[in-house]
Amino acid sequence: MAFLRQFWALFKKNWIVLSKHWVLNLLRCFVLLVAFGVFLGVAQVFLIKPNNLGLGTIVPIDQLATVFDPDSRFIWVDASNGTSTPPAQQLIDRLTRDFSERQKSKVERVENAADVAGACPQNFQLYSECYAALIINPGTMNYTLRGDAGFFFVDVERHTSDFEKRVLPLQAAVDAVSPACPSCILLADA
Repeated sequence: MAFLRQFWALFKKNWIVLSKHWVLNLLRCFVLLVAFGVFLGVAQVFLIKPNNLGLGTIVPIDQLATVFDPDSRFIWVDASNGTSTPPAQQLIDRLTRDFSERQKSKVERVENAADVAGACPQNFQLYSECYAALIINPGTMNYTLRGDAGFFFVDVERHTSDFEKRVLPLQAAVDAVSPACPSCILLADA
């Protein structure tokens, strides 16, 4: 019986509050609730680029000099202590040969691989202000590429995927340098 008395008292109290400010309460208890539910249902359309997955077509890889945005930074590390083939500085000189002066000013060297994360801090969307990072390890053409953790957008039809615009041009440029002749290239410069 005590439960019913408490329930009835609460019901009357809430009814009095709702009836005195009915417009405000209708807005607060129903309209805003429905609007928030609709927002949660369609937020991914506005906040995330839709992926276009599937089998794509073969296209040439963009040249590094054309896709490197001079508003971002390119970080590199010589983790080989001068024992890599080709030497790290020659490799970077070859990679940046076709860069503009503005692009070359954004190429930065850090002392070790652990400093890359500090040089390219990522935001909450897992993007940084860095184009990519190249860590040159000991040995012949032994390297590690690092990109942002937010690189997950894929578009196989328009070829505007994150990896196609950042990682693949850098990897192709590094792989194009011949270990036997650092000033030569294996692929055409076209």
